[in-house]
Amino acid sequence: MTNSTLAKKPFKAASKNGWQKLYDDFPLSYHPPSGRLYKKILGKRYYFGYAADWKAALDKYQNERDDLYAGRTPRVKSDGLILKELCNRFLTAKTHQLNSGEITNRTFLDYKSTTNRLVDDLAADDFETLRANIAKTRGPVALGNEVQRIRVVFSAARG
Repeated sequence: MTNSTLAKKPFKAASKNGWQKLYDDFPLSYHPPSGRLYKKILGKRYYFGYAADWKAALDKYQNERDDLYAGRTPRVKSDGLILKELCNRFLTAKTHQLNSGEITNRTFLDYKSTTNRLVDDLAADDFETLRANIAKTRGPVALGNEVQRIRVVFSAARG
């Protein structure tokens, strides 16, 4: 006799509304109460869209999976302004100030240290990580100066 609570139930791909996996290796699972497709990654369930529009859900999963498996928050992909372009515009203005003697060469070189990232891709946790990395090698005054320079760059970008 088999105890029904211990017996392994066979895999049932179809739900009560009839949705079933499109093919054997389809990476997403169906959540019947919400009608959405999800994937459990690093112990957390991520939803990618509705089963009715499974192609869009699959595309979203494929675009975000690398970030999710790496433990990062997926960023919006766009052809927006990159930080390097923003800084080049900023540095052009600072070059004029350098040439007119309004700022020193040292100040200009401090402003010049930038990264090549999409501005749209930046999030608060990126700045927290940057600050923590700077704090490892610099004292409180140098850390404060670097944070202030970063603020100046973004303040200039606002206009």
